[in-house]
Amino acid sequence: MSRSVQLLLASCAVLLMGIGYYLYASEESAPHAAAPAPEPRRPIAPPIAAPAIAMPRAAGVDASQPAPEEAAAGPERKAPANLPPRFTEPEVRAAVGAALKEAGARGAGVTNSDCTEHPCIVYVENVSPYDSKKIVQAPSLAPYRKESGFTACFPTAKTDGTGVGVCGFAWEPKIDSPQDREAALKRLRYRVEQMRDATK
Repeated sequence: MSRSVQLLLASCAVLLMGIGYYLYASEESAPHAAAPAPEPRRPIAPPIAAPAIAMPRAAGVDASQPAPEEAAAGPERKAPANLPPRFTEPEVRAAVGAALKEAGARGAGVTNSDCTEHPCIVYVENVSPYDSKKIVQAPSLAPYRKESGFTACFPTAKTDGTGVGVCGFAWEPKIDSPQDREAALKRLRYRVEQMRDATK
């Protein structure tokens, strides 16, 4: 083989080696086509809460506040669990009945009582406001002198203009708090007004 042919073949081999390396390097270094990214999961929406139903309110009335009649009356009051016996209906009625005789309240008598809630109110008919002051000072009512007492008198259709009427008497264990005393008087006044209206 001539020298020129050998040189030609050697050049071709070098050229082929260069082409092969180029192709190999290109395949390794060239970035692969990126695989499609998985579709992100969509968060599951929380259940939709049912909308609150607004109850209709009367125009201009604040539902958070008590009704006018409830505000005027005050809440009902329950007797304490350890209420002494002298505040129960039988003993209060007996004490008032005895006090009527001691005070010389002629024609007066215990006719009714309201013990549906605390305190028990005993009603006396045919008694004047002046007599009521003598009644509460009678000896039979001495055990109640240091307690919280209440007296309210009003005329009836039968006694209107005669100077006598109905008086309600009530006692309960002493109330020290001014706020509690006012709340108790508020409820007592309301209860007496209910009785007064019933006698018209």
